[in-house]
Order: sequence, then C-alpha cells, then structure tokens
Amino acid sequence: ARVELRGAAGRALAGREVRLDGGRASVTLALPTRTLGAGTHQLAVRVLAAGDSVPEDDARELLVTVTTLPAAVLLAAPPDWDARQLLATLREVAALPVRGYASLGPAGWRRMPELAPVTRAEVARAARGAELLILKGDPGEAARGARPRALWRWPSGEGGESVLDGEWYPVDASAPSPLAGAWAATPMESLPPLERLTPVVPGPRDWVGLSVQLGRRGAERPAVIGREVAGRREVQVAADGLWRWAFRPGLAEETYRQFVDATASWLLDTPDPAAGAARPVTSVVPRDRPVRFRWTGEGTPRPLAVTVTGDGGARTDTLVFDGAREAALPLPVGRWEYRLAGGGVGTVVVEPWSDEYVPAPATLAAHPGTEAATGRRTALRDQWWPYALVVLLLGLEWWWRRRLGLR
Repeated sequence: ARVELRGAAGRALAGREVRLDGGRASVTLALPTRTLGAGTHQLAVRVLAAGDSVPEDDARELLVTVTTLPAAVLLAAPPDWDARQLLATLREVAALPVRGYASLGPAGWRRMPELAPVTRAEVARAARGAELLILKGDPGEAARGARPRALWRWPSGEGGESVLDGEWYPVDASAPSPLAGAWAATPMESLPPLERLTPVVPGPRDWVGLSVQLGRRGAERPAVIGREVAGRREVQVAADGLWRWAFRPGLAEETYRQFVDATASWLLDTPDPAAGAARPVTSVVPRDRPVRFRWTGEGTPRPLAVTVTGDGGARTDTLVFDGAREAALPLPVGRWEYRLAGGGVGTVVVEPWSDEYVPAPATLAAHPGTEAATGRRTALRDQWWPYALVVLLLGLEWWWRRRLGLR
C-alpha cells in the first residue's frame, strides 16, 4: 500500500510505500514546515491499497498550526549544567517547540545545544514571542521588553543576589502545591543534594513547591516557589544542582523529569485572554462524536454562547459545562471555525473516519423481475372464532367437573 500526506485540495505533500505484514505497518512521513507556511492547516493521512474491502477507514484528518516563533524559550547566561539539562528534558516532556539560547560573554549568543552563532536581535525576538520564557541567570538586554504569559526564573547570583554554598538536601514536600505530584512517591532522602541556594522570601500568596536543609539539619529554606500575578504565572527556582538528579539513573532521574513536566504544565496552563474562556479538548474528533470544550476561564463555569461557521453555513449554540468543566458540541463532518462570546476563536475538524460503524438511513431499491405480494393476510389473533372455541372448552370443562362432584 501507499501512505500519503495530503494538504488543501487533496494535494500530495509526502508519501511512502509500505508493506502490510498481517495488516500492520509503521511509516514516518517527514514534511518541512516551510512547505506549509505559517498558520493553521488541515492535513489528511490516507492509505491507498488495491482490493481494500473497507475503504471508509483509510483516511485520518490532522489540524496542524505552524508558527514562526517557539512556544518556550530558554535564555541561559551563563549556560551551566542546569540550563543544558533543563533544555534537554523540557524538549522530551513538553509537546511544544522549545528553543534555547546561551550567552558566552564576549563571544555573543549561541543557539543551544549546537552553539551556532545568532544575533542578539534574533534572541530578543524569540523572547518577546514566547509563551513560556525561562531565564537562567541574567540574560540582560535580550529579555527586555518580553511579556510572556508564563515566566520561569532561575537566579544564580548573576544579578548580585547572595548565594549560600553547601550541600542542600531536599526535605519532605508535604505542603500542598501544584508540584506536589512530582515527588509524591519519592523518598526525598534518596535524592542527591543541591550545590548552592539563593535566599528568597515567599510572599503571602506564594506557594512553596520544595524546601531544602543545609546538611540535613537546621532551618528549612524554600528552593522552589510559585505565584500568580495579574493573570501571569511565575515559578522561581532558587537552588542550583538539580542536574545531579537527572544524572543519577532510576528514581532520581524520573523525579527530575516529573519536576520539569509538572512545572511546565502548571505554567503553560495559564489562561489566555485572547483564547477566551474555553478551548477544545482536541481539535480533531471522529464522525458522530461531539467536539468537547474545557472551561479555562476564571471562576465557576457558566453557559457560553458559541458561533460556528463551516461548509454547512453558520449556527449558534450554547456550551453548558458539566461537573468536569467540559461541554459537548455536536457538529457534522467538516471544518468549522468557532467564535466564543466574550472573545476566543479557533478551528475544529470533524473527520469522516469513525472507529465504530455509524448508523445510516436504510433505503430499499426495486429490483427488476420481482412483483409485490398481493392479497391480504389475516393473523389468527385477528379472528373471532378461536376466542369462542376457548370459552366453549372452558365451559365444557366446568360442566364435566360438576358432574363428577368436583369444584
């Protein structure tokens, strides 16, 4: 068979031949993003095979958004072990484009990890367009003017902060925080110590995700704190040496990955005013499945008007959210542009494919050489005489029992 990736108007963008061994095969189709250009594109993956008895399941739809700027940007000044390990792990656990830049002092800025030279203007442009901006150290002018939706700070004394050297051991993270699940099943005494700590004082509305002790004794000091200010979420890591966790295979390495995943997930879950109070759970759904929207606004979910426009015209509906903060919107097959009341637009696709058989209206066609049945047939229950016969037999039985002296 042949597997093809098609774009608008059915134009083939990529394709490969594949041999189906027992009905299964795996194939990778590579497509440069410059082929599509910036914007949202509807693509289709199709399997072309001769003699397929069920051709209805040979196509799947994709909705791909191409942007010229990465969603997460790391600015490292200097690029120490924590910065390099954070970039590598973030690329593995985050399902979004991540780019890192390292400041080498007089040598200028380099792209991580290949250390290709880049201009300061390119670094500043990426920082201004990032949804999540990570500052390791003090990037200086490169981060000026950036207004990200989420900010991850990692000071190391480059800005004049006091730094306390020593072996700082993590303690039991029993305090509730968005990162509590990252080390809920991790014995903290099994983790390697951190190498230095920048003293920070949490605010009244800040949460502490991790605390450390110097030499396993003394007062506990916050190492990871988070806050939400004016709709923007921020996380500050005041300790260096977390890369030691990633370099120890097993529980410590997995804990580090969970820490990076939980932190990035909480930061990226910041409500976007431009996206509206709700957003689709998935942008592509199978046929006869409703498009589900999840409430991402502030406060208790409330009914939300939505207008969808597609090949079948425009229609207006109301999203009613359940206890799971989700609402269902049934739509026919096709591509639909939605607009939410109060702001928020996007695109969803209902593909023709379905993992189950979809009921269709049954139609009967006349065949030549056959005649319709004539005459009228009457069922036995529609006749009167069977009921009279039953009554007569019951009467005879009663008369015979009386003759025998029975009741």
